[in-house]
Amino acid sequence: MERTRFRRTTTHTIVLAARVINAIDYDVDPCDDFYEFSCGTWMRTHVVPEDRSNLYTYGVLRDQVQVTLKCKKYDCKTIVKLQ
Repeated sequence: MERTRFRRTTTHTIVLAARVINAIDYDVDPCDDFYEFSCGTWMRTHVVPEDRSNLYTYGVLRDQVQVTLKCKKYDCKTIVKLQ
């Protein structure tokens, strides 16, 4: 049982690390503009929807969780097509 829990935690850790790595803009020197370095790619790939005044990582994560929960209840292929 402990082994399964550890494996699941490790998988989640890898997924979270990948999200952080994918947000980084490696074309920017962190000594020149650390904010752009650390968040630049995320800001370019996530556009603020017209019905919102801002967009932040927790909001994106919340939306992904809602899709995942709906996926378990309904057909995932249908939900993905709607997005």
